[in-house]
Amino acid sequence: MEIGTRSNTFFYIRSCLESFLKREPIPTPPVDLDWEELFAMLRQQRLVGFFASKSKQANKIWPVAFIEKLRHVRYPAIILGDAYLAELERVLAAFRTQNIPTIILKGWAIIKELYEGDPSQRIYSDVDLLVSPATLQKSIEVLIGLGYIPNNEPHPGFYQRYAIHLSFHAPEPLPFSSTRVVIELHWKLMHVPYFNKFIDIQ
Repeated sequence: MEIGTRSNTFFYIRSCLESFLKREPIPTPPVDLDWEELFAMLRQQRLVGFFASKSKQANKIWPVAFIEKLRHVRYPAIILGDAYLAELERVLAAFRTQNIPTIILKGWAIIKELYEGDPSQRIYSDVDLLVSPATLQKSIEVLIGLGYIPNNEPHPGFYQRYAIHLSFHAPEPLPFSSTRVVIELHWKLMHVPYFNKFIDIQ
């Protein structure tokens, strides 16, 4: 099904998002709203979990079948998110034990503040952690000690010289899932041309 980006479905999604931000009642959907198209567009834009979390407010204006489809996608995401969070806490505890200051970046940094601590509302594919370049090698050793496997490098030290992060994946999938935790270990925030010696990134 081709999804139109300027259909009444698009405008209804936008109206709903505005109401969520302003903490206003969810708008009444247009009578000719295509609920299948709405669900498909929410999946395309990775908004199913977010809309599912608001479905209690809309149980009188959204069809029951539509709400059930949203929840059917969200509930497994809640279980997966809890498992991901438990693994993240295990990794951070190991970093603390080694006195490695760590900052959580991007998705997982805002889930607690903007998404009520509910990872099902915010799609993610990894965990981004920032450490100091001075503790990078120790951080790598901690992750390897926990069983994480780093991505192959073209040659040793390649990523540290030319990139800003190194990816690691867990050796085993999470319980009741085929998903393996991926950690991107950052030591810089910005891509800076490696050949430019005039830019101090510290």
